[in-house]
Amino acid sequence: MSDRDTLSPEDREALVQYLDGELDEEASRIFEARLASNPTLRREAETLKRTWELLDYLPRPTASETFTSRTLEKVETCRIKARRRSRVLRWVGGAAWAAALAAAAVVGFLTVQPPLPPEPFEPTPEDIRIYEHREYWHYYEKVDSLEFLKALERERLFTEDT
Repeated sequence: MSDRDTLSPEDREALVQYLDGELDEEASRIFEARLASNPTLRREAETLKRTWELLDYLPRPTASETFTSRTLEKVETCRIKARRRSRVLRWVGGAAWAAALAAAAVVGFLTVQPPLPPEPFEPTPEDIRIYEHREYWHYYEKVDSLEFLKALERERLFTEDT
């Protein structure tokens, strides 16, 4: 195992914060005392300092002359796309509401409309015979059921006087 591997992640983080000047006065003094007593930590600090110094020799990146205009064009394109997308979403939302209202109207119509009219009444020969004797209906109102009258007729208790 090398010396570099012996530093804990917390020690590395503290070392970077120290070199970046992110530690307060008290923490800096404590860390400087650790640097003086720990050769591994001191070697790592020197290595990081040299690496950062070498970064100064690298060429600085520069933006092209058209960088600003291209960036603003892309931003404007993104805005246009966002407006178009919001317009489409509003249209889709409106269409969805319209479809829901149409579906509700159809369901309401189907549940509220009156039932189909009954089929026309076709009287049976028995019904016709009874209707022909409608002048006697007031007598039948006092009878509980038609079956009772039919039973009387079968018994032949009443004979017709002709």
